[in-house]
Amino acid sequence: MLSPNAERFAREHPRLARTIERIVMWPYRIRIRRGERNRVAVLEKTIESLRAQHEHAHERDYAERALVLNASLYALIFDRDFAALKEFFLSADNDWDRRFVARQMAVMLYEASKDVPVLIGKDFRAMLVRLEISDDVVREVNEIRTQMAAFKQKHATRLKQLRNSMAAHREHDVLLQFRLLDGLDRFEVYRTAVEFWSIMQALTSTLTHLMNEMGTLRRLARQVGAAMERQKSTSQNGSHV
Repeated sequence: MLSPNAERFAREHPRLARTIERIVMWPYRIRIRRGERNRVAVLEKTIESLRAQHEHAHERDYAERALVLNASLYALIFDRDFAALKEFFLSADNDWDRRFVARQMAVMLYEASKDVPVLIGKDFRAMLVRLEISDDVVREVNEIRTQMAAFKQKHATRLKQLRNSMAAHREHDVLLQFRLLDGLDRFEVYRTAVEFWSIMQALTSTLTHLMNEMGTLRRLARQVGAAMERQKSTSQNGSHV
């Protein structure tokens, strides 16, 4: 957040302030874009690979594997979409555009903070028990749920306000919209996003550990056995119709 003096200078001398900001931010933008270019390429390939695995799991009725791949793909798609918003944010050369991107970020953060606990909720934890997943991975999942709850408690009200009143334009009182817009630090949501992104990175790492454990012979046998039982039950129910 800029100091009051810096904010006042930016308001009184907007062109000069933007020029100074471009000069100061230029090396940072170049570094971020170079790193993101390679990371996004890997991310997109990973999404395509997991998408194929997810479709295969659904076709074979491997419910446990599909459950984990679904959570993994959600995290990766969020990451890819947010990477696009970061690029738009860094490319913006005026406060209005930057605040507009920040409001779209607020929508994604608010929705994801509600979705992730559901994705790794009751059914997910029951699957961990059925497959006798290690205590270490279970502990990691619980820690992510704790971090997500803390994030929601800290940021949900503000993100919901930005989502409903400005990003989704559900607030019809333009005076309220202007008050929110004037009070929105253009880097506020970006900083909040960095905090959330660290949780999503931890989730991706934990899901990778989980997939490795699910690939052991004993756990694979359980997943195949469970799929065969479901198919047998479906077949029997169909024969009685």
